[in-house]
Amino acid sequence: MPPAEALTNQPDTTGNPSASQHVNPDLLASICHDLKAPLASIVMGAGFLRQVVPPDNAAALRVVDAMRRASERMSQLIVSFSDLAKLEMHDLTLQLRSYDIEAIVRSAFEQFVPEATAQGVPVSLELGTYVPTQRLTCDRDRVLQIFRHLTTSSLRVVPEGGTIVIRVDTDAAGLARIELAAKSPIGPDSRRIATEPSKPDLAIARGLIELHGGRLAVVGDENALSFTFTLRSMV
Repeated sequence: MPPAEALTNQPDTTGNPSASQHVNPDLLASICHDLKAPLASIVMGAGFLRQVVPPDNAAALRVVDAMRRASERMSQLIVSFSDLAKLEMHDLTLQLRSYDIEAIVRSAFEQFVPEATAQGVPVSLELGTYVPTQRLTCDRDRVLQIFRHLTTSSLRVVPEGGTIVIRVDTDAAGLARIELAAKSPIGPDSRRIATEPSKPDLAIARGLIELHGGRLAVVGDENALSFTFTLRSMV
């Protein structure tokens, strides 16, 4: 396998405002660092309790499992905010290689399905005709992270019974175009989509997309919300 190409984000000179431009990166990095030690203690404590709680104590096991899930979520948040600080300080490096677009998208989709199903939101994947033949120069782990942030944002705004569709295609300029479209349930009494996606998730996704040379567009109303972004595609 050829060596990975490293790409580090540089200051934006286009004049486009960033969703995270008001974040103090030094303070954010310091907070993330200070949170790691107490969180590690909580994780260890939860693991110990999981081992010593009797199997027939269902109530206690539910509490321990809730602690574990909350700890995992907090760990993910710390990593996300640490990445946000690195993006703000232009200190995040991508390891670029060539990958099959379809393989990355299917991996992201498979990771997303269980969480969406648990929330009662059906999801589907639509691939363009030429997607199976296209390759994408990217940092695979970071692209999967982009999907995680945007799918998380989608699930936070779409009510139960709504739908989410992931569409992937390539355009005439050789770019991969990915859309996550969330729609509210059909019916006069159905709940509507929330119009405020998670700002930290959007800020990190936008930063990683722009670091890959792409752009993110967010369009929606009370009935639908879509996240569309582009990434470089290479044969």
